[in-house]
Parts: sequence; C-alpha cells; structure tokens
Amino acid sequence: MTPSELEQQLVEWRDKAAELGAQWAVYQGQYKSCENRKNDYLSELTLKAEGKSMAEKEKKARTSIEWMNFRCELTKAEAAALKLKIEYEVACRSWETIRSLLSSKNAERRSYV
Repeated sequence: MTPSELEQQLVEWRDKAAELGAQWAVYQGQYKSCENRKNDYLSELTLKAEGKSMAEKEKKARTSIEWMNFRCELTKAEAAALKLKIEYEVACRSWETIRSLLSSKNAERRSYV
C-alpha cells in the first residue's frame, strides 16, 4: 500500500472509531440507566404483588412476567453495549496498526532520501 492509501485508511478508521465510541457511550448509558432502576422497579412490582408477607410478595414479583421481561431487556441492553465496545476496540486497534504501518513507510522513505 502506498502512504496516501494508508493515510486514507487511517482517516476512515479514525472516523469509524469515533462513531462507534459515541454509539457505545449511548448504549452503555442506556444499560446503566436500566441497571440503576432495577431495584426500584422490583420494589414497585413487590408492592403491587399479592401476598401475606413481604417475602411472598417479593417472590411473586421476581417470578412475574414484567420482571422477567425487564431482566431480558436489561440483558439485551448490556449485550448491545458490549458488542459496540468490542467493535470500538477493534476499530482503535486497526487505526493503531495502520498508523504504525504509515509511520514505518514514512521512516523508510526518509531513509532513502
């Protein structure tokens, strides 16, 4: 690859890493928001559940469809955030590799002058 082709790829990977990093931040924020709300939501479900004792109400809340759906959505949000984190890290490593190759090519070119 020529230095100009490497420079073009360097810009593309930089932009890709920036885009993925921004998306990852949004998804991570959404996941953390759900994670932080988890106990409050379980408390709401527990208060609404029927039962003679709090333990019985909590057991019903934890086995309710609403709680199962919430946990499923929480897991999906975490998986989406982790997937974007991995894609972001791959883009950063690709950028670093191309930057290193470009640096080597430039040093090689200077040594011939």
